[in-house]
Amino acid sequence: MGLVSKLRVTSPRKSSAILNAMRWFVPAVLVILGGISLLTLRSVATELATFQFVFVLISLTAYLAVSRVPFEWWLKTRWVWYAGLNIMLVTTLLLGSVTRGSARWLPLGPVSAQPSQFAVPVVALVVGMVIARRGINNWRQLASGLGLIALPAGLIAIEPDLGTAIVLVLSMGVVLWLGNLSWKYAGALLLALAFVAVIGWTSLLQPYQQQRLTSFVQQQQGQAGYNARQSLIAVGSGQVFGKGLGQGSQSHLRFLPERQTDFIFASLAEEWGFVGSTLVIGLYAVLVWYLLGTSTGLHRPAGSYLIVAVASLIALQTVINIGMNMSLLPITGITLPFISYGGSSLLATALMLGLAQSALSEGGRSYSTHVG
Repeated sequence: MGLVSKLRVTSPRKSSAILNAMRWFVPAVLVILGGISLLTLRSVATELATFQFVFVLISLTAYLAVSRVPFEWWLKTRWVWYAGLNIMLVTTLLLGSVTRGSARWLPLGPVSAQPSQFAVPVVALVVGMVIARRGINNWRQLASGLGLIALPAGLIAIEPDLGTAIVLVLSMGVVLWLGNLSWKYAGALLLALAFVAVIGWTSLLQPYQQQRLTSFVQQQQGQAGYNARQSLIAVGSGQVFGKGLGQGSQSHLRFLPERQTDFIFASLAEEWGFVGSTLVIGLYAVLVWYLLGTSTGLHRPAGSYLIVAVASLIALQTVINIGMNMSLLPITGITLPFISYGGSSLLATALMLGLAQSALSEGGRSYSTHVG
């Protein structure tokens, strides 16, 4: 059972009409999310709004540029990008600037970049092509696919950036499953991940990382759960319609930490309320639905797997970020796509969606045959 048979979105005729009518949707969503980001930052971190505006413009330009490059070219150069990604990750470990105990940022002249943010689309290009050509029919092929994922994921985890490494593994796990991964291999993979998780907890996780996870269980005890408590207070105080722009006490009085990045959803919920929060969640949901719906309409399977990886990443980042803002999930440092402050995060999201649009723009689509 491959990608087409596993992934069902809607009926063939409806899917063809709806998806073709929504070609404008991805750039429109990016503009709307970018606008929401600017409004929120203008309210809670005014000094960062101008920088974010520049980041949004650069990211939108990058989306348009990448989407116009033939997808075949991206596939032909996939190993160059994969090698470049791993070289950048190794260079970050050796020469990266250390912030709060993590070497995640690579200085590039007057600016710094976070190479780990670009891992998913690059890995998806390589792994998607491997699955499309050979499938996963034996242990050797499974090991080959896992090795391509494990190398960058391991380098990212060593930084340490455990949250990004986990999101990379999970999003690529979805691609492997949709790539006709049998239950036997899936079960073995889950057991291996459980083993790695135990080893990671006992030997690899730093004390502050363990504290983030334990504070999720014991949120009311001590300083460890302070971030989660303040975030939950901010979300709840917004009620239905919010306090209004510039009126969020938790963010403006600096009770809410990282109000512009990790906890920007709490800042947004406090000022925009349940209505504004639901609008944002709805935008992400429809974006993911659109990507999944179009992923099965391509003749080139590698493009389908790439789009599934992008949709999975956006869904995972959104669920994890909002979940930790509402004290439903542990704090991991995962940002909210195209809303949290930061050039690397914005650019990575735009480039991923540009690659997805490049795959969709490729000739030979047949929605009526493949979607349903």
